[in-house]
Order: sequence, then structure tokens, then C-alpha cells
Amino acid sequence: MKASDYIVEFLVDHGTDTAFVFTGGAIAHIIDSMRNYKEKISYYCVQNEQVGAMAAEAYTRTTGRMGVQMVTSGPGASNMITGIAGAWYDCIPAVYLSGQVRTWELTNTDQVISNDRTDEEMKKGLLQRGFQEIDIVNIVKPITKYAVTITKPDDIRYEFEKAYYFAREGRPGPVLIDIPMDMQWAEINPDELRGFQPPNNQPTDSQSLIKCKEMISNSLKPLIIAGGGIRQGDAVSEFKELIERTGIPVIFSYAGYDALPYDHPNNGGVMGQFGQYGANFVTYNTDLVIALGTRFTIRQIGNKPKEFAPNAKIINVNIDEGELIGGRVKADLTVRCDIKNFIKHLSELNYKTNPKWQNFVMESKVKYPIVLDEYKKEKLVNPYVFMDMLSKKIDGIPQLEIKIAMEELYHEKTGIMHLIDGGKISFTGSNNETGRGWAENVESFKVFCSWKDDTNNRAIVHDQRYFNDLWNNNEEGVNVVDLPYAVEQHLLEISPKSDVEYKETLEKVTEKLRKKTKKPTMELFDYQKEARDAFLDKNCIGLFAMATGTGKTFAAFGCINKIQNLHERTAVIIACPQKHLVEQWVQGVQPGHHLHRQLCRGPRRRRGTDSGSGRRHHLFRPQ
Repeated sequence: MKASDYIVEFLVDHGTDTAFVFTGGAIAHIIDSMRNYKEKISYYCVQNEQVGAMAAEAYTRTTGRMGVQMVTSGPGASNMITGIAGAWYDCIPAVYLSGQVRTWELTNTDQVISNDRTDEEMKKGLLQRGFQEIDIVNIVKPITKYAVTITKPDDIRYEFEKAYYFAREGRPGPVLIDIPMDMQWAEINPDELRGFQPPNNQPTDSQSLIKCKEMISNSLKPLIIAGGGIRQGDAVSEFKELIERTGIPVIFSYAGYDALPYDHPNNGGVMGQFGQYGANFVTYNTDLVIALGTRFTIRQIGNKPKEFAPNAKIINVNIDEGELIGGRVKADLTVRCDIKNFIKHLSELNYKTNPKWQNFVMESKVKYPIVLDEYKKEKLVNPYVFMDMLSKKIDGIPQLEIKIAMEELYHEKTGIMHLIDGGKISFTGSNNETGRGWAENVESFKVFCSWKDDTNNRAIVHDQRYFNDLWNNNEEGVNVVDLPYAVEQHLLEISPKSDVEYKETLEKVTEKLRKKTKKPTMELFDYQKEARDAFLDKNCIGLFAMATGTGKTFAAFGCINKIQNLHERTAVIIACPQKHLVEQWVQGVQPGHHLHRQLCRGPRRRRGTDSGSGRRHHLFRPQ
């Protein structure tokens, strides 16, 4: 089997379906072999090698699969350096393949390359023997997890497996494999190639984990700093579950800010010199910092590391030992551990954050927004305002997600409205959303606006948290389920598509409502007549047991008509427990009937009884 075919097959077997290439003679054999696997792997010819290096990094970021770049020797390889450095500093695993001159053309003693030459050895000998030869391995070693030149065909499997392992092991990063042309065209037997045996991973320090749990349990104001290590460790879902279970507030580094949605009730914003004032204010007030997969760079903590979180103990969790022992911030406890495993070890942690501390964090985020009011008054376009409005426009693409409450009667209305200018409106209440309910009922309905004052801001934070608990089915006594997809789609189909259409629809509904609220004529249904006749047969003694909306009032008027036809001078007393029911009787009265309203107060009950004091009753008597 040709070695170049084996290399392409290795890439395919390890999940690579795309490669970025800049062709050249020194890499031609591998590119040619890709024709044999064109159904399984595609390649894109980039405009220059730097672009290709960055494309490979971006491919890893967006797909989770290993990004691969292929270039020729000399300037082809050296032009990758900036892209490789970007992957190194952002801890992105990617594989960079460089073609190289033939092994007998390499500028080394005895024509055999040494991957571990000393500085003195590198200064000796010829500058160059092969055409476009460059020692790319020693150039990129400081910015790669592993870099090697293959000098023996039998080492191909070993070096590729080793490179792939180191790219993802521990803190991820780029690797480079330099492949001379004679190594590409060599004939090999895949079954006889030696493989790479990964070393045993160091076990997590169990004592550190026990100490960590104790520190969290004793904390009154804990705070998590979420770094890029959460996503790189494939721990986003586990992280979200931990936050929602414990309620610990979170602030983010720039590399970790997408681990939680920005409007999540535990998201306190982005920290650092270019972060949010509210997030930094919270950091100053916390008593425990739990740093997950972050570096504590100068952009995060400023120029005075000793003043960072001055009132807090610090737990630093990182896969990279160098970040634990050589970081700018001295931690009270260091835990070398994969973030996913660390969160798994915290699954037994029985801890719930104090709601006062949660509210403090969220209030700080609201009180100190990214986009200030004065930004909106500037004559020139403020970039913060522009991006804020753009984000809201993007987020405003029509979508529908509805949930319904089951089993229990849930009458209260709760909602949060996000305005284009960044303001928020929250509302809670139990108002009856019918025409008669709006006009006649006495209901509780509270509305808060974020631009009013701090009291309104705190209320909105509380309402946001309450709404999220309801939405996520975390409110006791209410069972919330997703609305069926088919129903959602039907609602989208029949919903107004524009403001004009919405206003027209609203006017039509309003007109129908007006017609329905007009005084109806007295035409009893058969069951109402049956109830009336049974009442008269029992000498006007009895109770109507009729469901809401079936017309108890009309049935009662039917009885009154019959009684007054039999006895001209008959007084009828109607007692109602609520004011809106009084008006309902008045509106429903038939010609010839006259009602007089009178309000009476019932006896006051002592405190501690099972009903409220001062219940109102209504007495009606004819004039």
C-alpha cells in the first residue's frame, strides 16, 4: 500500500471529511491520494497558507472534528505559522501536514534528520540542501503540542496516532507532521506498522475534590468563573445542569461566555477590563471563586492580581498543571482535573445558593448594563448600540415556543418583554383576559419597567427568575409540558404576519366582543326551562347546580318571570358575593324589571379564620 494512501485513509477513519490545501510539489502525493477517497473526504484550495491554517482551526471549532491543513515545503510550511499560533493560544486541536524534501536532501549530519537537535547542532552545517527545504519542526515546536518529521515509513502509523492523541489530550492544541516526499510514495504494509500506546492518565486528587465540596458548602456567596475549558472539555450540558441544580451565579471570560445563554437567570455577565461593571462588582463581593478552565489573564483580573476578589477564597480547576502552579492568581485550592470529570464529582454536592446572593448578582447585571443610556444619545453611531440593536433584530426573527400547564388550574399570567432599546417589562397577575373580565373584574395585575428605578429592576429580576422556574417546570404545584409541535405550527399559520394585519385582527375581535356583550334576549334552552319548572314544582325551594357558562342567571330570570306572572306584588332579593356579578344581573335584567343596588358588608371575622375579613355581599330590592 502506498504510504500517502494510508495517510488519507487514517484521516478518514479518524473523522476528517474536509481538508484545506495549498498545493505544491512536496505534498503532491498525499493530495493525489485523496482522489481515491473523494466520496469520503473533500478538500478546499485556499488562497494562501495562512488562510488555510485558520480555516483548519475554525473547522475544529465549528464541527468538533479535527481540522486538517496540507501545504508544501519551505514557504508553504512557514506561511502557516500565524494560524498555528492562533490555534495554540486558543487551545484548538488541529493537524497541520507539511510536505518536505526527500530525506537524503535534508540538511543534517549523515543525511538523517534529528527531531531533537540542540542549538549548537542547528548552527552547524549547510543552511539548505534540498529545494525549498526548511526545518519547520523546530520552528513550530514552541507553538504546538507535538511536532515531528517522519524519517521511516514504518513510523507513519505511530507518529499519526501520537499526534492525534496529543492534539486532544489534556489542554488541546495544534500538532504538525512533516512528511518528506520519499515517505509519501513509500510502499508499506499497514498490518506491520507499529502503533502508539497512550500513557496512563494521572488520577484526580480525591482529597482536593473533598476539600472543594467543603469550601462550596461553607460559602454564603459563591461565584463561578467560566472559561473556555468548559466548551473545550465538552462539558457545556453538564455545566448548565450544575448551575441550575445549585443556583451558583456565573461570570465569564471572553473564551467561555457562550457556555450559558446571556439571558439565563444565573448569567452575571462577562468579567475583566473589557467586561461588564456588574460582573466585576460581583467578583469584588463574593466570598468564594470557583475558576473552571480559565487562565486569569491580565484582561480578566487587571494589573494588580493581589487585589482580585479580595474577600474571597479561590479554587482553581484546570487540566493544565502549568496554569495551576504558574498562574497570576494564587489559589487557596488547586484541582488538576478535566472539567467534565470535575463537574461529575460534584454531582453529589447537596448545595443550594442563597436567593439573596443570586438576586444581588442579577440586580448588578441589570443596574450596570453594557449599553448605557448616554450611548443612545450620541450623534455618531455607537458600536455598542449598533451591535445591541443588531442582536435584538436577529433574535426577533419570528419563532414560537409555547408550554401549557396541566392537572392544576393555573390562572395567573406571567411574562417578560424585551424591548428593542434594551429595556424590559415584566408583568404578573391573575386578571381574567376576557372582554367582561377586563371591564368588570377586580383582579391583581402588576407591571414593572426596567427604566423606572432600582425597585422596578429588582422586581424584574425576581419576575424573570419566577418565569424561568415556571417555564422549566420547576415550580411546585404546576405541571408544565411542551405544546405539541403541530399546534405550534398551526398557530404560526393563523397568526398575523405584520403590524397592519395584527391591528386589523384585533379590531375584528373587538367588534365581535362588543356584539357578544350586548344585552341578550330571554330565550331559555330546554335544560334551563327544565330547571325553572322543577324549581316552581318544589314551591320555589332548591338550588341550581349548573356549570360555569351554562346560564344560571337566565334560568333565574325565567323563574322570576313565572313567579311575578303568578303574583304581581312579589319582592325578589338577589345576593351576590362579588361586584362584577351585580353588574351582570343589572345588564341582564329584562324590560319591566327594576333593580336597585345596595351594598352591604358582612360580619367581620377574627384573624386566623379560614376566610378573609370584610367579605362583601350585595342586596337588591325592587323600587
